[in-house]
Amino acid sequence: MSEVPKVYLTRAGRLGEDEEAALEGNLAIIGFRHIPSLEGAKDYDAIFKIVEASLPGAKPRAVGNITGHL
Repeated sequence: MSEVPKVYLTRAGRLGEDEEAALEGNLAIIGFRHIPSLEGAKDYDAIFKIVEASLPGAKPRAVGNITGHL
C-alpha cells in the first residue's frame, strides 16, 4: 500500500492580508497582532504573562489557549 501524501494549508492572514509580506520577507507570520513581541520570553509562564497583559479581562482559559498556540 502506498502512502497518501499529506497536504498542509496555511494562510497569511484571515483574508491573505499578510501574503505579500510573508513571501517577500521569507517569513512565517503567525498572527496574534494584538500580542507584542515574545522576544525574551523563555517559557510558557513568560508567554502567558505577556498574553494576559495584552488581553485585559480575558478568561484564564482563553489566555492559556492563545499561549499554547504561541
